Amino acid sequence: MNGWMNVFVVVSIALIIVEMIVGFDALGIGVMVGIAAAFILSGLPHGAMDLWISRRAGYWKSWPTFVAFHLVYVACAAVCFLIFSVWESLALLAFLVFSIVHFADDWDETIPHAVRLLLSFSAITLPFLSHPHEVANIFSVMLGQDKSATEAELGSLSQYLPMVLVGSLGAVAMIDWRQLILPATVFAGAFFLPPLIFFGVYFAVWHSPLHLHRHADLIASKTQRSVLVAYALVAALLAGTITVFAIPAITSLSIADHIIRMIFWSLAALTVPHMILLARTGVPMKQI
Repeated sequence: MNGWMNVFVVVSIALIIVEMIVGFDALGIGVMVGIAAAFILSGLPHGAMDLWISRRAGYWKSWPTFVAFHLVYVACAAVCFLIFSVWESLALLAFLVFSIVHFADDWDETIPHAVRLLLSFSAITLPFLSHPHEVANIFSVMLGQDKSATEAELGSLSQYLPMVLVGSLGAVAMIDWRQLILPATVFAGAFFLPPLIFFGVYFAVWHSPLHLHRHADLIASKTQRSVLVAYALVAALLAGTITVFAIPAITSLSIADHIIRMIFWSLAALTVPHMILLARTGVPMKQI
């Protein structure tokens, strides 16, 4: 996967240069949210791999079991979505923890799992330190609470981040200094890029392709790849429908804030059944 890592590095550096010369803020929040949403939607095919992973695990082999699997999967996602809309603070904390654990498998397997968790934690929380106002705005939109209170909470958390970041990079350097290229790129993106842009490029240009690469044997045929694309398109259509029509209580938000909330709620809802499936298939998380 080194070739694709080079693509991720080049794209990240190019976006950082754009940010430093032009600045994504100059484009307006609407354009920035649109760019981030496009990145995230392009990463949806990796979640559609759950169809073939579940088939290999024997969860469905006929039309009745096929329908049953989808009903259970969608029901799980729907329950998570409702929980997020009712208990926002608890759900957001759970989503961050799930993300740290899930993204810890994006690093080289020669790195101990504990260090990979620290790297993942650093990547996800670094925007708290580098872009406190933007992150506080996103979280306040999601939680429906005052932005200043959210910013104060993030500030108390981010003060410990430099120690974790330096410690994780030091641990990687002791194992193999050449492994520093990926975390250095990720951390640079997290530090310089607006949070939405960073998350979008990480998800679509690194996390999703890595997952597809690790399960490439499941989409070897043209039919399997076509089904994968079809599922991704259906997921994108559903996400768009939810964004337009769901939860009347948030219609007072701006369009950009509404899209931000829907993006994160939808991803949080889909992350849970995705991780449950991977855990139940008996495949070690380090291979995902």
